[in-house]
This record gives sequence, structure tokens and C-alpha cells, in this order.
Amino acid sequence: MKVATGHYAQVTFSEETGRWLLSVADRSIWTRLISLWAEQEQLSRTMFPLGGMTKPEVRELARKHLRW
Repeated sequence: MKVATGHYAQVTFSEETGRWLLSVADRSIWTRLISLWAEQEQLSRTMFPLGGMTKPEVRELARKHLRW
């Protein structure tokens, strides 16, 4: 089972260290993400689909797909 969140972060696997890594582009949100710390097994099953997007990009995508 996978879990997806709306946080602007990314999970990557480091071949060099053999570990899953949690990273953020905007360090100002890092303190909010500390609560997302997880064991390697949990992190390997966590998806951050917004991680490679900016908030304006997400809003534009939502406008295109949601008709109010």
C-alpha cells in the first residue's frame, strides 16, 4: 500500500547510500515536514505527487481540471 500527501516534497532512493531520502526545494517548509519523518519502510511507500511542482502550477492544474 502507498500513501500520498499534498506536501511539496520528494522521496528519492539513493543508490550511493542505499536509503530513501526526503527532500524539499523550499527550506522554509522543512519544519512542517519534520513531522513526516518515517522509518525507511514507511518512506519507501510514501508519494509526494506535488513535490516537483510549485503552488502556482498546482493551482493552474486544478483550474484546468475542476469546473466550479
